[in-house]
Amino acid sequence: MNSPAYIEDNIFVELGLANVSDERKVAMLQQMNELIHRRVMIRIMENMPQEAQDQLPTVAEQSPEEQMNHLLQYVPNLEALVQQEVAAVKEELKASVPVQE
Repeated sequence: MNSPAYIEDNIFVELGLANVSDERKVAMLQQMNELIHRRVMIRIMENMPQEAQDQLPTVAEQSPEEQMNHLLQYVPNLEALVQQEVAAVKEELKASVPVQE
């Protein structure tokens, strides 16, 4: 499976879904990754002043490194923000999976 390790690390074991087919796991990981990406982008936008948001179309034409440097000017704790969202999504998923006894 080609997904970020911060999502994949034992998530299916944590959710009690270790026996799900690999195809379904891949689809679920893609959905989780997209959800986390959206949530992180919302948090980034909340931290950026309007002027910086207005620059985003121009920044999008720059290299990935330049884009990251631009974001880090306004969200220096980006890595922590991503980890917070990953943890929140995992907890929400765990809460939504019925407990098997």
